[in-house]
Amino acid sequence: KRKRTTKILRNKKKIRVGLLGGSFYPPHSGHIQISEVAIRKLNLNEVWWVIAQKHPEKSFINEKNFTQRVDEAKKILKNPKIKIINNLDYCSDKHTFNNLKKILKNSEEKSFVYLIGADNLSNFHTWYKWEKIFQLIPIAIFDRPKYKNISLSSKSSKKFRKFTYPEKFAKKLPFLKPPAWIYFHGKQNYIESSLIRKKNEN
Repeated sequence: KRKRTTKILRNKKKIRVGLLGGSFYPPHSGHIQISEVAIRKLNLNEVWWVIAQKHPEKSFINEKNFTQRVDEAKKILKNPKIKIINNLDYCSDKHTFNNLKKILKNSEEKSFVYLIGADNLSNFHTWYKWEKIFQLIPIAIFDRPKYKNISLSSKSSKKFRKFTYPEKFAKKLPFLKPPAWIYFHGKQNYIESSLIRKKNEN
């Protein structure tokens, strides 16, 4: 069995940044919670909210409401370690893999971790070049209500199971050579953007 320490190959002096991508339509306390938990558990210097300009499947996530979504995110943020990235070079492509590649290529002085909720892990295998995302960047997955079993038995979870680490490795995750991922258990947030949208529409 491969020793865990052989995969710690990254420069520990680099700035540690968590990337939280999404439509943020609308942004809410769940986004803040996952960001602040990530900062604490992964010992991150910053979390970047990468607000998608468009979505491969959701036509209502588009260029027309992009500025509105960015402005709403700015209104709810109070933690200076959480920053909004609205650079179109990093969020204009509809595919996460392409945006991540650009960010990593242009920010070699930083060590990145990709942050997702367990609900995204459950369908991660449907994402464009999902296997390459695992090979591109370490991933931190945060528990969501009712998603633990389905996400940990998902196709992507099974495919990369041997590359998962226990939570005690959390602060080392930014420096691990991918593929490397950790599933974090703990306080869960029931708020979802889709539920807020439905409430606002009624």
